[in-house]
Amino acid sequence: ESAQGKDLVELGSTVNGIGTVTTYAPNGKELVTLGASDNGGLVYVWNKTGAGIAAMRADDYGNGYIG
Repeated sequence: ESAQGKDLVELGSTVNGIGTVTTYAPNGKELVTLGASDNGGLVYVWNKTGAGIAAMRADDYGNGYIG
């Protein structure tokens, strides 16, 4: 927890029961999510304003996707 009382790290799961780890900036903005989908692992990254800046995951065919 940050000095402002905001969560910095969250362990959770999706509605489908897949585990996730999410980190947050001290202001509460989401920064990184590590998780999984039916196709495999995934990583999403956001900048300080909350805009998505990177994604790495498996596509529907099991191929790697980076965007």
